[in-house]
Amino acid sequence: MHQQVAGEQPSPSPAARRQKQKPSSGLLSSFTSVWFSDNTPDEPSAEDLEAEKETVQCINQCNLRAIILDTKNLQADSLIYLLKALILASVRPKEKEAVPFDEKLAIFCLDLVTAITYLNQERIIFLWVLVYEHFAGLLGGATSATFLTERAVSNLLFLCQKLGGSDFGEQLIKSLQLLLKLNPAVTASLADLITTGTSRILHAHPRLLRSPVAWPTLLSLIRFSTDYPNSSIVAFKALNGLILADKALAPEQRLIITDNFFSVFNTIKAFARSKACPPSLAIEAMECLYSLFCRLPDVVELVPMATIHEESKHTGATPPPANEAEARALWGWSRYWVPALQDVGEICKEPRLEVRHYAIVILQRALLSPALARAPPQACFSCFHQARPLSSASAREREGLTTGGRAVIFPLLKELLVPRPTARAEAAALEETRQRASALASKIFLQYMSNIMGSDGFEDLWMLLLDYTEQYMNTNSELLAEAVTESLKNTLLVMSASNVLQPSQGHGQQQQQQEEGIWEKTWRKIDAFCPSVKHEFHTVLAKTNPPPDAAPASTASSSVGEVTATPQQSAEHPQQP
Repeated sequence: MHQQVAGEQPSPSPAARRQKQKPSSGLLSSFTSVWFSDNTPDEPSAEDLEAEKETVQCINQCNLRAIILDTKNLQADSLIYLLKALILASVRPKEKEAVPFDEKLAIFCLDLVTAITYLNQERIIFLWVLVYEHFAGLLGGATSATFLTERAVSNLLFLCQKLGGSDFGEQLIKSLQLLLKLNPAVTASLADLITTGTSRILHAHPRLLRSPVAWPTLLSLIRFSTDYPNSSIVAFKALNGLILADKALAPEQRLIITDNFFSVFNTIKAFARSKACPPSLAIEAMECLYSLFCRLPDVVELVPMATIHEESKHTGATPPPANEAEARALWGWSRYWVPALQDVGEICKEPRLEVRHYAIVILQRALLSPALARAPPQACFSCFHQARPLSSASAREREGLTTGGRAVIFPLLKELLVPRPTARAEAAALEETRQRASALASKIFLQYMSNIMGSDGFEDLWMLLLDYTEQYMNTNSELLAEAVTESLKNTLLVMSASNVLQPSQGHGQQQQQQEEGIWEKTWRKIDAFCPSVKHEFHTVLAKTNPPPDAAPASTASSSVGEVTATPQQSAEHPQQP
């Protein structure tokens, strides 16, 4: 460097040098480059070159690095004055002032401020207010991604990465909110830099995810990356890596806790729903969602019973059962399980075919997971509509409760029935999605049937499921109608085998006086939109459950006649006991 300035070798002009030169990202690397100002004439004179040479020699003799390192021995007041002087020298002049702004000088001073702050980390508590205000001033007014803005972002992330594990680390991380407030044009240009820096912070200090001060900012920065394809890949790998590693830790040491569970869950969901993320990344994100879903039992188990009872009182919910295990299960269901299932259900409505189909797979795996095998009846009902039985709601409330609120399956079925002006290929894809959703509803109903068949509201739920079955069969799609019919027959056979769907015991006038049972309600509704199912149902029953030798061969057909015959006909041909 000294030889080039002295003129011993041909030196490019300052203009050419400025074109090639870009401030390096290394800390303190711009100590000498700052002196090559943009104000230098295109053709420097011999005097200018000599002055430049002497300046470089002066800097080399001063040994600036040693001076900066020695700031650790400065008294507090002297250190503050030094920082103030550096900040003052790099502040952009006001518009009324005729002083030109030297960006290289500002970068040089910013690097010095950053280095001094890092070297004096033991005294950062009283230094940070001044340093933070400097960063805020540089970033708050930035309208484009200049070299100075980029360096400010880089240095702020550097300090948070190096000092994030200190006692003051949480406050440092909180200062990263400055990056969330950047001008959109600046954010778009520096997205990769911000994401890489945030990922390094998470990797260096994973325990910050447990801090209520730090994790909202860190997860917001990770979530912001989902708008940018390259950045989203880096950010997802960083967060997913932490989640996978966290699984192996003891429950009391885990990073995913009751307080931050949904913040982490929603951040991962953002990757699944972002159009900027490739479908392959969205599928990885949904697998990550399922892994989080499987951890819910441990998350709920960490909540004290006192908290559960207190929240139940404030929400006005039904008083929790005396059994603590059941009380915890009900609270955990409404507080964690249902919202998580709803989030996955929202992804099932995505316009991208592969994403929504995989979301249905994840939703089915979640609903059929062993953790929910013994879910209480109220929890099972809320998978379809809401926690309390529909029989306790007014007629006007029924429609609202079955299509919105804290529900999962019925809102999804309703959403997929909405007509969409689509091309032929998209229409075929939507038809396939409807098939999958309808099959999902039947599987989940059968899965939870043993838990809810003795509860109030079971018949209401079954009738609503038949309503959606009818609507799906009337979509003018032969393939969908065929698939729904097969699913319906399978559901009926399982219900019959479980003794849930059996003919009523009354006959003739006695049956007429009785309240209509689930058998009569079921066939009356099915006969209205698919009468052929009844014959096929009894045909299969006759093959799988042949009548005893003493019984007449027409036993199965007589049971069909019971449903369709008039009371008088039933009286003329009473069923044998």
